[in-house]
Amino acid sequence: MGMQAEEHLGGLIGCRGIDTRLPGTEACVRISLMGPVRLWAADGSERMLPTRRAKALLAYLTLARGRSLQRSALAALLWERSAEGEARASLRKAVSALAVGFKDAPAGQFVAGRDDLRLDASRCEVDFFRLDESEMSDAGASDGTADASPLILMEGLEGLGEAWDEWLATERTRAADQLRALREAALDRCLADPGASEAAIRAARRLLAVDDTHEGAWRSLMQLLADGGDRTRALQEYQRCRAALRNGLDVEPSAATRDLAQRIRASQGLSLRVVTAPPRECDVTPSDRPLRVGVLPFTAAGLGPESAEVALAYAREVALELARFRRFDIISPMTLAERERHLHGRDANAAPGLDYLIDGSIRDGIESRTIVASLLDVSEVIRPVWSDRVPLHVDMRGVDGNVVEALVARLDPAILSAAGSRPTTRNRTDATTAVLKAIPLLYSMRRDRVELAGELLAEAVVAEPENAVPAAWAAQWHVFHAGQGWARDPIAELKEAERLAILAMRLDPDNAEGFGIYGHVCAFLHKDFSSAVHFLDRSLAMNPNQASMWALSAPTHCYLGDPAEAQRRLMKYRSLVPHHPHAPIFEPMFTMTRLFSGDYEGAVEIGTRAVQMAPDFINGYKALLAAMGHRRQRREARPFLQSLLTREPGFTVREFVRTYPFKRTEDRDRYGEGLALAGVPMG
Repeated sequence: MGMQAEEHLGGLIGCRGIDTRLPGTEACVRISLMGPVRLWAADGSERMLPTRRAKALLAYLTLARGRSLQRSALAALLWERSAEGEARASLRKAVSALAVGFKDAPAGQFVAGRDDLRLDASRCEVDFFRLDESEMSDAGASDGTADASPLILMEGLEGLGEAWDEWLATERTRAADQLRALREAALDRCLADPGASEAAIRAARRLLAVDDTHEGAWRSLMQLLADGGDRTRALQEYQRCRAALRNGLDVEPSAATRDLAQRIRASQGLSLRVVTAPPRECDVTPSDRPLRVGVLPFTAAGLGPESAEVALAYAREVALELARFRRFDIISPMTLAERERHLHGRDANAAPGLDYLIDGSIRDGIESRTIVASLLDVSEVIRPVWSDRVPLHVDMRGVDGNVVEALVARLDPAILSAAGSRPTTRNRTDATTAVLKAIPLLYSMRRDRVELAGELLAEAVVAEPENAVPAAWAAQWHVFHAGQGWARDPIAELKEAERLAILAMRLDPDNAEGFGIYGHVCAFLHKDFSSAVHFLDRSLAMNPNQASMWALSAPTHCYLGDPAEAQRRLMKYRSLVPHHPHAPIFEPMFTMTRLFSGDYEGAVEIGTRAVQMAPDFINGYKALLAAMGHRRQRREARPFLQSLLTREPGFTVREFVRTYPFKRTEDRDRYGEGLALAGVPMG
């Protein structure tokens, strides 16, 4: 970057958070810098900026606060990798795009001179300049929508160049510091008011949205939840705190935070309360509640009192981790302890209000011990529907987190599969039932069934607009429907998936699926890989037991050109649930990782097996065909190509490489070359 650009760069640093509008003036143009950069014209209509650099130019001019900036410096800053003439031409296009947004603005608000540019932001409505006001407004929101996601200054504008990224990082740090100070003050005010516990919880979450390594906010949140009787949620927040500190600072929680968690665990004999009250026959009717899953106290028959305590600890941890999934209510072992003696009889009402029970035991083997877990359907009559065992590789003096992780990861799809295939005999027509019925239809890969799943999910979203679970699964459906080539307008379909995923995140900030699906859409639709990785990793931090999200995050790392990380995530998915009921969707991803790493032989071997297992999953054919092309197996590729073209008649190399989210040119060229060598039409 040249000296002029450096001069302007330094001049913008240091004057933040002040409302610079002139007294008595009204905003003619609205500019949003918090989150994605957006521009609204004076008539209220949003003006879409065509490129990321056009958005960056708007942001940079806005933060200059009316100063004139040299065109040469702006071109050098925003197009530093381009030749001077090309950079100036690109700048002219970006200026033209901005001029459209300011077409009806007062004279002098946006001035594009021959040698310089100037934007009078004092006559614009700029969210960043009014953080104090917006924070006070959002802090008072009672619906929780303001807590859904962190505010990131100029979100999505990373990677435009070294000088730009350095400036952007500095500005974001300043913005984050300002937001942190505002939200710390808001939390302190709420904590000082004994009657403002709900407001304090919201304030703590808002502070953590800016700085998820703020241990004071985590402790405040944990204490507030525990004081309100929700000890299980408080302990969940402790686990999230640990994950945030590990990911952000590579440290463990402080002694003060650990001591607080221990006190919460010890309160009232570890009686975990995952729901607000034990289930009762009169709690709810079957048609207006989510699934209820009870976790029985695990046993260790004949292994001594110490083993019995460890078995009970495993049951508690399983209940705690299952609560991360937002699809069902979990009833803890302590709540069910008094009922356990009734559950082996023939009385259909032995577990009123419950749909499923999880039973477990530690068993001694010849060489090792195992935990055997079973899923019981208790909705009509008590019957087992699933069981699995996980070996114990440690002594019996504590709980092995890897064992808990494996049990929970396998229980989730087992519950979904059992609930989705169970006949609806109790006149349940609510959103919960619609979602449960839609999930197996969605993963059937048969178009008629997938379309029916879409209808069910759409009805569920309408029936319960405040429920994040239908919104998250409806977003997943749109991603799948577009990916299968069944959408009339794939871009519109993916945008709808994005809308629903954002809705799920806002309705439930702890909904890991919503964050993961949004991350997947960021990569595939917007090719915004940094945001994709952020939201996918956030999803996994919220719920590391969700095997499907480990698999869903793998393609993004292939798009980035990192097949080794993609393979690691797929192996994590497979280790969590070796026999996942939705494996036909996930297994073709292994073909992709082999292709991107250049292992064409392995890609052909895995890909052939994958398409045989799921012949209707069209994306399973593409990586296989590319690998076969590179191996000069054109003749062997013909039947697979014919199967693909039967299912997606318009598939061509040119359209595929144009729309597929490759970050690296060499990956795009290699994939396209392989498809062409396999005989795919060029288009």
